Amino acid sequence: MSAYKYIAGSAFLVTVLLTVNTVLANGSNNSYAPANESYRSSLIVGSRVPGDRLALLQRIEKNPSSGNIQVIEKTFDVSRWGRITLLEALDQTPYGAYVSILRGGLGHNYVTLKFQSQRGQSINAVFECEMSAYNYIAGLAFLVTVLLTINIVSANGSIDSYAPAYQASNNLIVGSRVPGDRLVHLERIVKNSSWGKVQVIERTFDVSRWGRITLIEALDQTPYGAYVSILEGGLGHNYVTMKFQSQKDHSVKFLFQLFARPNYP
Repeated sequence: MSAYKYIAGSAFLVTVLLTVNTVLANGSNNSYAPANESYRSSLIVGSRVPGDRLALLQRIEKNPSSGNIQVIEKTFDVSRWGRITLLEALDQTPYGAYVSILRGGLGHNYVTLKFQSQRGQSINAVFECEMSAYNYIAGLAFLVTVLLTINIVSANGSIDSYAPAYQASNNLIVGSRVPGDRLVHLERIVKNSSWGKVQVIERTFDVSRWGRITLIEALDQTPYGAYVSILEGGLGHNYVTMKFQSQKDHSVKFLFQLFARPNYP
């Protein structure tokens, strides 16, 4: 078939489709622009420093309705935890939803957010809120100081002094996320403490059904300085093997996230 006729026919079809109007109940006509299928909008405000803690992690969802824009306004109160230092609202749709801060936010103990979809599409976002652990760590530091002055008398009568764990969080952030990448794995990696022992977790995360890994985040939620490392796989692969390790006498507690890019273009 002639390419000219094919292009002319395609142009005519597009013209017809774009002139289709939706008649509303009041008789007026509205023309609907298509949702932008290659755009994603995420909100990342502030930064996380060692000692900050994840105060809130939640999926914000609202199903689509034909011809309508979905809106959610919600206030998140973290006053029991401290002051907000980092806000992340990560759009999980491929259509480009929007999110904005209405009130509160960084430096406050609350934030009001507005989530808005494209017309005819859903809202699907992962919302994370980090808070300053200053008050928590100040009290904890005093308690640790007191505890570390106590000597442990062992069964053979000798006295052992224990060095304190480092008062810092160790995070692993490798790679970067671009529009179109998706959050494919989100999990808390936890192992309780045991006196005199170092806790270790080794795990493989397989995301082959989703695509290739583009961003790895392992955020330490303890104030003692746990460790995390990549043993195998990682960026560009469809799996990664991680090792999580605590300080002696302390727990493993990480927020682990993987983002991946679909295999198709």
